[in-house]
Amino acid sequence: MSSKSEPRIYNSLLLNNCLKLFRSKYPEVDIDDLLRYAGIKPYEAEDPLYWLTQTQIRRFYERYSTYFEDPMQIAREAGRFAYSQLSFGLFKYLAINILGVGAIYKNAGKYSNKITKTCTVTSRRLASNKYELEFNLLPGFEEMPHQEQNRIGALEAGPLVFSNKLADVKSAKKGRTTTYTVQWERLRSEKISRFISMILLFFLPVATFFYLRDYPTLVFGL
Repeated sequence: MSSKSEPRIYNSLLLNNCLKLFRSKYPEVDIDDLLRYAGIKPYEAEDPLYWLTQTQIRRFYERYSTYFEDPMQIAREAGRFAYSQLSFGLFKYLAINILGVGAIYKNAGKYSNKITKTCTVTSRRLASNKYELEFNLLPGFEEMPHQEQNRIGALEAGPLVFSNKLADVKSAKKGRTTTYTVQWERLRSEKISRFISMILLFFLPVATFFYLRDYPTLVFGL
């Protein structure tokens, strides 16, 4: 089990996203068993301010590996799932839809800082549908292969906000630096989708307000 002195370097959002995938698609996985084996309390997994150790993440992966023939593919699938509406929630999903695919890769460094303390990330725009992202692993940290697959899955998934097509991701490693080249197919429907999302994001809070205001009348006739 992890030492008390071991640094807490991974935000629970990473683990919670994986749990959402299991609950929605793989109900045969015993969530309580996974958390118990990894030494993680249920409330810690749900707390977006809680940070986990490398040992806890490793043990979590070791345990869920026993449920799948190809656990590496599951790690990649969990990365892709991070960009689903179920993972984000409706309002955040619509907000990302408005910004567009490019904004996801442009701000990869900001996103990374919120979920891991192990690396720095820089991004460079190569074309309207192509980015280069450089992940620099900081001294003293190591990553496991399944964490690499999880990251690739997340990078592939950006276009899923607009279509069912994944981005093409190529990687090149040199020392402690991994460079990813991400390219995706731009769709004509993207602008329409962004416009519709903008309308929904504006009207949903308004509709919710009026619904809640009238809820006693609608339900109880008060």
